[in-house]
Amino acid sequence: TKVYLGYRRQIVHYTGRSAAVNGGDKNNKSHFFDLGIDGQIAPKLTGNIQAGYQLKDYDQAQSFALAFTAGGRIAERKAYTQAWVASSNLTWKPMERCTWGLSLSRSLNESTYGSNRYNISNSANITGSHKFPYKLTARVKGGVSIDKYPEAFNTTAAAPVNNRRDDTYTMGGG
Repeated sequence: TKVYLGYRRQIVHYTGRSAAVNGGDKNNKSHFFDLGIDGQIAPKLTGNIQAGYQLKDYDQAQSFALAFTAGGRIAERKAYTQAWVASSNLTWKPMERCTWGLSLSRSLNESTYGSNRYNISNSANITGSHKFPYKLTARVKGGVSIDKYPEAFNTTAAAPVNNRRDDTYTMGGG
């Protein structure tokens, strides 16, 4: 079992962008700070758990905000965004032939949706499998993902301002 502390740097540059298509400049630089554990966490439980913080600075956030306010629409944007992020991928094996998996995550992602620069995604997935005699295996899985776009802007002065949210549900078996 390992415990770790990490730092990552990410630089994102888009090409061919225009204010009409992308809602301004989305180029940014990010800092990621992580703390985690990887390996055998408890008897019959293995995997990893990671938590951290992400700070994303936008290159031209001020001119980006001015482009929206120039048309009479009120749009105040910070030059940065930040979020607590986390992920886990755990496997529990209560019996020799039975395995359960749990995956949880919260992340700050790039967005290509209209004027939104980012979205925050939360997801949970569970899987289970059992091996029967004669090489027969049964599997079940299910999950939910919720993506929120916290920056709500209208594209015309008369349009209502709305925040977008996408909910995705999955399930299956075999």
